[in-house]
Amino acid sequence: MTAAMHEPADAAAAAAPTSAPAVLVLDSDSRAGLACVQSLGAGGARVHAGARREDAVVRHSRWCEHFLVQPAHEPIDPALRWLRGLDAAHGYSLIVPSTEGSLRWLRALPDDDPLRRKAQLPGDRAIDAALDKAVTARMAQDLGIAVPRSQLLERSGVGAMPLPPLGFPAVLKPVHSKVVIDGQLRSLSVEMVHDAARRDAVLGQWLPHVEVLEQLWVTGHGVGVELMFDRGRLLWSFMHERLHELPLTGGASSLRRAIAPRADLVDASARLLHRLDWHGVAMVEWRCTHEGVAHLMEINPRLWGSLPLTVAAGIDVPRHLLALALAQQPPAHAGYRVGTTARVPVDDLQWTLENWRADKSDPLLLTQPNAKVLAGWLAPLLGREHWDGWRLDDLPVLARELGGFAAFVPRLLLRRLARRLRRPRPG
Repeated sequence: MTAAMHEPADAAAAAAPTSAPAVLVLDSDSRAGLACVQSLGAGGARVHAGARREDAVVRHSRWCEHFLVQPAHEPIDPALRWLRGLDAAHGYSLIVPSTEGSLRWLRALPDDDPLRRKAQLPGDRAIDAALDKAVTARMAQDLGIAVPRSQLLERSGVGAMPLPPLGFPAVLKPVHSKVVIDGQLRSLSVEMVHDAARRDAVLGQWLPHVEVLEQLWVTGHGVGVELMFDRGRLLWSFMHERLHELPLTGGASSLRRAIAPRADLVDASARLLHRLDWHGVAMVEWRCTHEGVAHLMEINPRLWGSLPLTVAAGIDVPRHLLALALAQQPPAHAGYRVGTTARVPVDDLQWTLENWRADKSDPLLLTQPNAKVLAGWLAPLLGREHWDGWRLDDLPVLARELGGFAAFVPRLLLRRLARRLRRPRPG
């Protein structure tokens, strides 16, 4: 798997001076968070990694100077006291919220709060608009940007009847992906529904807590436009496409590829963020048909899950964020390497198994021929692919990632055997 990894850092980068800036990466047990720790550490920063689990692989990274178990995402006030105490002790130059959970902590602070300014975030209006799928869709329509046919279903009590369906298949999207329920921050995933019964069941669970944006399903695959702004000024953009998505109806990517910038999508994405006077990073998600017709899906106002691909393709986003925080010129880069691919090994093995069993004739599933998929697993041997987190300059993480990958197949087989044993036997 050597060809799938980054080249080792040189000795000068590995030995960070004591005067190096200190950085706190929150939710570093996410893929984006781990990428930040590895990038910033290799670049000479002193990295403290906050994580939601004690067994997070990032704690073993050679670049993790200090590992911290975070408080719960909710309630927010204790988390902010924890953050302030850490910052008072260490004087961070940059704070990186790697997920929406930690982003919400910093959003709760005033725009001019010193702690919030260290996170390189846009203003409240921008964050709130990006986190609300209904507001994003209305803004896109005002700008003449295509969105799927939609209707907003407002919050209602148990037993209340929502608006009639637009049609099927449809996609139900909680306007907020994170919702506080019974004092805990819950994640609500987008769900495709094929009939009224399933629609009613999902809405019955969600509408008491959050408004839901209902959209007609749009064929195609996911494309992301990632951008960085310096107080409303666009610094750069990057584009990738999702080659494998979990679930097979569309979702997070387990295999993705850097693609050449598509002028219309970069322009539309930039117009959306200019409207919000953006600062820092964001990812604008699109769904593109085979004919190239694109519909806006959402704005992600933080680092994206496929960040390891962006870094591997030549744009070291975490170091750019640190440069912004230090009021320095971001590191120069000559575009990015189109065609670079990056895989999440365990997730993509799960995708491979689901794709293997799937009905390839179902137009609602993003499947591929099995032979093509199996051949794709040889790409790292040919030096054509990177695997998230697998770096030669971070061997402790590499060893644990490899162990997790090797252990996945037996665990999966045991789960399938257990399910088979639980099935009722005929007769």
